[in-house]
Amino acid sequence: MSTYYCSVNVISRGKGQSAVASASYRSGEPLYSELDMEMKSYKKRTVQPETFIEAPDNAPEWVYNRERLWNEVEWYENKSVSRLAREVRLALPIELDNNQQHQLLEEYVKENFADRGMVADVSIHRDVAHNPHAHVLLTTRPFKENGEWGNKQKREYIKDENGDYVLNKNGKKKFKKVELTDWDYKKTTVEWRKNLAEKINQYYKDNGINEKVSHESYEKQGLDKIPKHRLNRTEYQTEKRLKEDAAINGLEYKPRTYFAKLNEEIEEANSEIELLNKKVAHLSNYRENVKKQTVEELESIRDKISLSENDWKSLKIVAKRTNGFVDITNAKETLDRLDYWKQKIMNEKHEIVAMGKTLEKAKLVYKDNPKDVLMYGFIPNKFKQQYREKMNEYESKIDDYNTKVRAYNEVSKHSKRAFEIQKVFTNEEFKYLYPNFAGSLDDNDKAMELKNAYIENFKQGGQLLSNDIPEVDRMEYTDSHVQANKVLQEWKETNHSLLILERTKAKHQREYGEQYRDWDAEKVFNKSLKFTNTKEQIQAKENEKDNLSVKIDRELKTIYPAITDNTLSKMPSQSKARVLEIYVKGESTGEFSKDVAKVKKDIKTDLQKDAESNMQHDTADSSSKGNAGDLFSSIINNAQHEGSNKHDELERQRQKAKKSKVRKHRLDIGENEL
Repeated sequence: MSTYYCSVNVISRGKGQSAVASASYRSGEPLYSELDMEMKSYKKRTVQPETFIEAPDNAPEWVYNRERLWNEVEWYENKSVSRLAREVRLALPIELDNNQQHQLLEEYVKENFADRGMVADVSIHRDVAHNPHAHVLLTTRPFKENGEWGNKQKREYIKDENGDYVLNKNGKKKFKKVELTDWDYKKTTVEWRKNLAEKINQYYKDNGINEKVSHESYEKQGLDKIPKHRLNRTEYQTEKRLKEDAAINGLEYKPRTYFAKLNEEIEEANSEIELLNKKVAHLSNYRENVKKQTVEELESIRDKISLSENDWKSLKIVAKRTNGFVDITNAKETLDRLDYWKQKIMNEKHEIVAMGKTLEKAKLVYKDNPKDVLMYGFIPNKFKQQYREKMNEYESKIDDYNTKVRAYNEVSKHSKRAFEIQKVFTNEEFKYLYPNFAGSLDDNDKAMELKNAYIENFKQGGQLLSNDIPEVDRMEYTDSHVQANKVLQEWKETNHSLLILERTKAKHQREYGEQYRDWDAEKVFNKSLKFTNTKEQIQAKENEKDNLSVKIDRELKTIYPAITDNTLSKMPSQSKARVLEIYVKGESTGEFSKDVAKVKKDIKTDLQKDAESNMQHDTADSSSKGNAGDLFSSIINNAQHEGSNKHDELERQRQKAKKSKVRKHRLDIGENEL
């Protein structure tokens, strides 16, 4: 039987995913994301993907523009948990040539997706010869007949047996949401998988290929087997000829290619599956008997921990966001998803601030020279009316922003509380299972993830690794290392964001000039807003960068206690970040001067850039004209002098026994934690 593969998954904003980024990665094309204001681009593939777009007849023409299509989707699907796209990943039969594979895929996509109202963005990947496959990104919202986006659901009001509307406790009509398409249904996914198998089998038959695939798993087919590996077309043709030659000459067929030989071994293994299953069942029963008592005691731990009314409230709120179940993993995922929500709110804040500044500038300009308001998209003789309309819009945006902030703060408060509760549960369970190591790990996110992994390992496999937990002695799980790494990553992300924002500012400035020449009031106003908004974001990121620079100094002084503010003040922040990275990577010598010397070349470059930047701001400042090599030598000398009579005790302290930590059975989480 030939190899079959078809999976369906959802690309969701709630998971921190981007439709534009997904389309860029799969198509191999750089695509600009209007929402993130950055170019999404990935490493060029060894074989450029084959791409095409199929769409329903009522779709607008712009859906065939990949960049616009997925930007439109991201702007329209604007909720924090919106489903942006559905992806179908499928294997292409290697028994067919490239043209046949392409034709099969076009027919399948049109019949199953485009004809049912979806836009399908298709990318065929052929990087690996034995694994040709396709990614099909599908829109999740139908189009109306006029080419506008339609609804996914509709309200259907509930009536009683007399045909009267049923009311809720507030006197409003009760309703239920009804899906307008069947695209989300499990039976539809099964249908898509079945149709693909039938399409492949039809192509096999039409091309005289004696193969067959099934969309059902081995289990559903009544087959307890290990699936085989796919052969590429050359391997397939080679083995086919060998089989034919063996049959003609009355010889036993022996595979020659690597994967064909491997598949033969898999066939032999499949013949022993039944016996192996019996052994596994026996071992499983033994394991269950051994761990039964431990599991019962482990499960009772959570019942012993007293929770307040507010604790329960937080858990219930988070449970609604995690399909009814809360553990430390999805509590942390909930917090991580809030970061995206927070960023979106911050983007709205920048837009509002930019709008306020634009309106204020226009107002001041109008007082001095009314004609100059054209620069901001206002018509001089209609300025007052247009200004009032924009102010009303501005105030409405502020109200909407404040509402979102309150909602975010409420959810954030409960999400943080729920996560802290789960940390207490996890610590108690870990202490019960591994009492010898309970005080050896800190409570940072990375260490908590490790503790939970060992707990889950026991729950699922019944194994206690009581003799050794190697991660206990690893620096990467300590609070100091996790904090240093966090600061370093934030520094890198902020610098990258600034680079992108500067490019975006230049882009908006250029486009503003073009719009102003072709003057259209609304377009000029919007471009002016975008330009001002980008400047606001740059300023915010610059402030973040300043704060992070202070944090880097703090981290370095913790890692190298002998270092002074005087030495740190002579180094550019980028250079200090390079030294911090040496520590994070575990390559630190423990002495600041030696670690600085490790990145000597990079630091000299940073010093030169810093000096050039200072000279641009103040050419008369002689101190900024110092030679980079002299400045570097000065830094090294200072560091060596400061550390000559001192020893860095930090590393020694880390090797000492970890401080013991006492966990209480009573939670005490602050009411006003945000």
